Amino acid sequence: MIVVDRAQAVEAARRLLRDEPPGISDGVLIEGSITDHGWCWVINWTSRRVMESNDPADAPPPGVGPIAVDKADGEAFYLSSVPLPIALEMAKENRGR
Repeated sequence: MIVVDRAQAVEAARRLLRDEPPGISDGVLIEGSITDHGWCWVINWTSRRVMESNDPADAPPPGVGPIAVDKADGEAFYLSSVPLPIALEMAKENRGR
């Protein structure tokens, strides 16, 4: 079993934003937001444009939540934008955890 550490989780999340952009091309991680949820890391992200402008009109499209990185296999994936506890339970169930 792979146990992904914080730095590996950040790299996996960066790759996901680059390789599978969620409707925007300038996604950036909010690295100070990384949290450990036992079976996965969760990292928030936004668009570079909204970080520079602080204009809500520049925000990423609705429906896509934070990025989770499964500690068991290192896979990064987008969570739903429902409240985080619900999104984590849904992802945990879908991943058979």
